[in-house]
Amino acid sequence: MIRPYFTSLLFLRGNELGGYQVVNNATAAFVDTGKAKLIVTNAHVVHAFDEKEAADPGLKLVIGGSGAVLTVDRSWLKDYYKKPDLKLDLATFVVPDDFDIAPCGKAFYRHETWPPARVSAGDLVVIGGFPGDHRSQNGATASMKINVIADPVSSVNDVAFVLADEAAERVLVKIDPELAELGKFGGMSGSPAFCFSENGEHRLVGFLFDTHEGLNAQIRAVHADFICEDGRLDYGLLPY
Repeated sequence: MIRPYFTSLLFLRGNELGGYQVVNNATAAFVDTGKAKLIVTNAHVVHAFDEKEAADPGLKLVIGGSGAVLTVDRSWLKDYYKKPDLKLDLATFVVPDDFDIAPCGKAFYRHETWPPARVSAGDLVVIGGFPGDHRSQNGATASMKINVIADPVSSVNDVAFVLADEAAERVLVKIDPELAELGKFGGMSGSPAFCFSENGEHRLVGFLFDTHEGLNAQIRAVHADFICEDGRLDYGLLPY
């Protein structure tokens, strides 16, 4: 249901002649605000890419899915939190009109009105993304395994909300039995978070930006309404 709205975001090194290597990965979400079509991830992902690209000028930022690969042009970056404290860990890319993600089997999430309402404590949230520990590469082909987290919201503040498995009630379900036990969540940065109602209706409410490790890890996601309709970030919503 939410799978078309996000994909792996890869730091890719190499070329067709020498082959490609995935250096790192994060997760990117596809959002249509009604005025702009966006690729959304975390600011710390952009910071990491810029740092690695400075040392490796040939590095590319790409998205992929269904065997297709599309380059994300750094010039599309509309806004991202530039300060090192990362009080607002978001980054938005406005894609050009001819950008087509259909070959990747993906689509832009469109809410009736932007921005969608925030979550409240107790709401059920589902987050999907791509942990680096579940990434493998065979030649020029990288395989990415999705991880899905479904939990009620534990707490909410002015910037983010938290999923905390305080009673250690989470259950690990493996679709692929060959996967290792869930450890680090690195690679899920930028994963979209959707609030689900009992009838299955859902809305985008945030983006994962910080976790601990392991099955009972605390998950933190920044509110989606910091993103304006044109893709800019609304720094006026920050409480400090």
